[in-house]
Amino acid sequence: MKIEVGKFYKTRDGRKARIYAVDGGSDTPVHGAILGPGRGWNTYVWNNSGINYYSRPDDCELISEWTDKPEVDWSAMPRWAEWYAIDGNGIPRWFNGRMPSIKDDIWVNYELWGVVPFEYAPKWDGDWKDSLVRRPE
Repeated sequence: MKIEVGKFYKTRDGRKARIYAVDGGSDTPVHGAILGPGRGWNTYVWNNSGINYYSRPDDCELISEWTDKPEVDWSAMPRWAEWYAIDGNGIPRWFNGRMPSIKDDIWVNYELWGVVPFEYAPKWDGDWKDSLVRRPE
């Protein structure tokens, strides 16, 4: 993966990282920041492969370009729908209860769920595994 200035990337633990320099010195030429929950942007540095040596690499490693989540029209969902996701086969679903997880090529939570009619599903072309969205509180 080529890391470029001005682009956003996904960390291994799912956070959003922005890159503002790729010509820094020594072993960590990539400079940027990771958006932390409730804390704003925190600065980080990486090597050209997206590895950060100063904290747990498993958490801060840059693994892919960032894809924004689908923009769900929650008014088109049942009031009790708490989650939305698109399966690997393109079927949009809503869920109630605990957070769904992936089993084979579909999202499941073994609680209350339903299929969203295609005309009410958000238009989105990202990876289906990144489509899980929780209803805002």
